[in-house]
Order: sequence, then C-alpha cells, then structure tokens
Amino acid sequence: MDILQERIIDKSDDAIHLFSPIRLIVTTVIYALIVIALFLIFNVDMLDVWMYVIVIAVAFLYSAFNEYLNIKRSKNVLVHQYRYSVDNHPDMTLYIPMLHIQEDKPYVQVKRAGLYVREGKLFLEAFEQKGLSNKPKNSISIRLGTDFNILSRTYDTVKGLHVFKAKLLDTEYTFALVDEPEMIAYFEDIPKEDNATEEITNEKKEG
Repeated sequence: MDILQERIIDKSDDAIHLFSPIRLIVTTVIYALIVIALFLIFNVDMLDVWMYVIVIAVAFLYSAFNEYLNIKRSKNVLVHQYRYSVDNHPDMTLYIPMLHIQEDKPYVQVKRAGLYVREGKLFLEAFEQKGLSNKPKNSISIRLGTDFNILSRTYDTVKGLHVFKAKLLDTEYTFALVDEPEMIAYFEDIPKEDNATEEITNEKKEG
C-alpha cells in the first residue's frame, strides 16, 4: 500500500461516524423497560431503588456495546471491500472508499460500493454483501461514462467530506469522499469514455 492509498484508507476509517447519543439513550430506556416488565411478569421483586439503578446500568452498557459493534462492523466492511478490490483488480492503482451521509444527521457510514482507478480510468464497483456479512461475495464494475456519470461536487464543511452527485444507470446517486487533496485533484480532469460494465466474482477470480 503506497502512502496516498494508506492516507485515503485511514481518513475514510476515521470519517466513519455511527455513534448517536440520542439512540444510546433511547435504546437504554427500551432495554431497561423490557427487563423491568419481565420482572413484573414473573413476579421478581424489585427490592429497592438500587435494583432499578442496576437494571438501567446494565441496559446502558448493553446499548453502548451494540453501538461499538455497529461502528466496528462498518470499519471492517471498509477493510474487506478494499482487500476484495485489490485481489480482483491487481492492476488498479488506487482504491477510494465511498461513504454514505445524511444531510440532517451526523452519521457517516461505508456504502456498499467503492471507486478504483485502473489504467487511468475511474470505475465504480458495487459490492454484493449478504446480510450482516462484512465480506463482498461478488461485484459489478462500471466505468465512468454513459451509465456512471459524476454531475457535481460540493464540500460539506461540517463533516469535512466532499459530496458528489452522480447518475448511475439513470438513477440519482450521491456519495461522499474524504478530503485528500491529491485524490480530489484527480476528479478535476477525469476522462469520460464509452461505458463498460463488467461483473467480477470470486468464482471467476479463482478460475
């Protein structure tokens, strides 16, 4: 991994933000109420106020642990997507994780897609990931052109990310990239060529 690639991966990893204090509080209250309801149903005596404190504390720790697992899983998805692209496109010169943001919320997570550069051309790679699996099963690559066209780029000063508006198979498609000047400079002059779509699977790779 060269220096630029390492910076992009590290910045993308740092940009992932899924922690929500409000969600943590809400889930803590829900879990605590569920436990208390079960105690009442099964006639378990809540001896004093400390029992309620213990239930709330356990519910809080459980909710916090779930928040941690959610963030860790998203970071693992990023790593596995990068490794998948490296394995299936050994001649690519750069991999760029694509991030998903919501304008009215602070969350930043990894999209099930990424960008890579091969022979000076830009490709979007859409990953198929089953259920909660972190590892892509297969993917489809679309070269920048007719079916994948970047329309505009703006900078989100709050999140510190570049937000791109694009057209993907005649559908509006939005994604965000980290602020890495050397990488962003590449998008200033991207050659747009006739579209080419290819499907990459693990079975093809192994064959």
